[in-house]
Amino acid sequence: MSEQNTDKNKFFYRFDKIFDPSVPTALESKGPEGKWINYGVDNLYPQFVTELYTKSAINRTALLSKRIAVTGNGLVPEDLNEKTLLENANPEESWNEVWSNIVLDYEIYNGFCLNVVWSNDGSKVAAIYHVDFNKVRSGNLDKDSDRVEFYWVSSDWTRFKKPEYKPRAYHRYDPNVAKEYPSQLLYFYEHEPGQIFYPLPSYSGGMTDICTDIEVSSYHLSHLKQGLTPSMIINMNQGDPGDIQRQQIYEEIASSFSGTQNAGKFFLSFNQSKDTQTEVSTIQPVGDDYYIQLEQRITTRILSAHRITSPKITGIYELAGGGGIKNSTKDELLIEYELFKQQVIIPDTRTLLKPVNRLWKLMGGKSTLTVVPIDLFPGIADPTTAPDKIENAPVEQEPVRPV
Repeated sequence: MSEQNTDKNKFFYRFDKIFDPSVPTALESKGPEGKWINYGVDNLYPQFVTELYTKSAINRTALLSKRIAVTGNGLVPEDLNEKTLLENANPEESWNEVWSNIVLDYEIYNGFCLNVVWSNDGSKVAAIYHVDFNKVRSGNLDKDSDRVEFYWVSSDWTRFKKPEYKPRAYHRYDPNVAKEYPSQLLYFYEHEPGQIFYPLPSYSGGMTDICTDIEVSSYHLSHLKQGLTPSMIINMNQGDPGDIQRQQIYEEIASSFSGTQNAGKFFLSFNQSKDTQTEVSTIQPVGDDYYIQLEQRITTRILSAHRITSPKITGIYELAGGGGIKNSTKDELLIEYELFKQQVIIPDTRTLLKPVNRLWKLMGGKSTLTVVPIDLFPGIADPTTAPDKIENAPVEQEPVRPV
C-alpha cells in the first residue's frame, strides 16, 4: 500500500497481489497422521476448481457438454451376454453409473479416482467404487520404488484435523499386493509437464477468464442489489447537525432510495450555506458496448480453452460481430461437431476406456467395453460419420498411466 500526503487530504492506494488461478503449488505437509502432498498452497486447489465449475455458467456448460459427449449413450460389452456383469460394478451401482462419474471428474480435474476392492484371495476385482477426486491427496514418493505408494482420503480437507474427517491411507492400485491391501485406490490422471503428483485441468489456460466471468456476474448482481451507481446529491444547507442526527437523516433517506426496486444511490452533503454546498462532477458509467465485447471475449477464450470451436454445439448462442445472433446451417453444425469429436471426444474416451477395460477384465469380463456414441441428428444421415464404436477409432495419442 502506498500513501500520498497533501496539506488537506490523504490519498491511499492499495495494490493487491493478483492470484494466478491456473497453476497450483504442491508442498509437502508434515501432519501427525502421516505425510501427503498438499494440492496447492492451502491444499484446496481441487475445491477451487469445483467452484469454477459451479459458479461460471459458460465453464459449466462447456464441461457438461464434454461429459455428455464422452459418456455417450453408455458402455456396452462386445459380448452382449455380459450385460448382467455390466449392471454390477458394486452392490449399489452399475458400470454406467460409475462411468458417468469418472467422465465428469476427468473433464473437471483431468483425473479420476476409483476404490478397487479385491476378492479375499486377491485373484479378481470384487467391486469398484467411484471416489470424488477432490477428496484424495497424494502421498510422498517412496524412496525405494520412486513412486507414490499411498494416497490419502478425507471427506473434508478444510477440517481434516477433526477426528471425523481424519485422512485415511490407501495403497495405490497394484494387483501384486491385492491380498495384503484388498482395498486400493486407482488414482488416474493425464501427465502434465512439471506436475509430479497432481494433474492440471485441461483448460487451465482459460482459468483467468473463468474467474473473470464469475467476477463480472458478481459485479452486476452487487451493482443491482446496492442500487446501481449514485444518481443524485442532496444538499442540507443548515449546517452539520452532528454525528447521531446526521446518521438518522441518512438512514431515513436511504430507506426510500436503495435497492433494485428504488434504484439509484445518492450523496448526502451537510453544508453551512448554499454558497458552500458540495459540488459533484458526474462520472459516466461504462457503456453497454463494453460489457457486450467483454462477454464475447470471455466466452470465446473459455470455449477455446476447452477446445470447443463453436458455441452452438454446447447450446450457447454465438454472437456475431455486431451483437446479433449468428445462424448456422445443419451441415455447418455437423462439421463443427465432427471437429469437436475428433479433437476432444474420441481422445478423451479412448484414454478413459483403457483403465476401465483393465478393471472390467479383472472383474470377470471376457470382451471389451465400448461407448455407444450420441447421434447428433437422429434419423438424418451425417456425411462425416465416424466409426460406430469409439474404441475402434484411430489412435491419436498414447493413454496416460495411473500414478
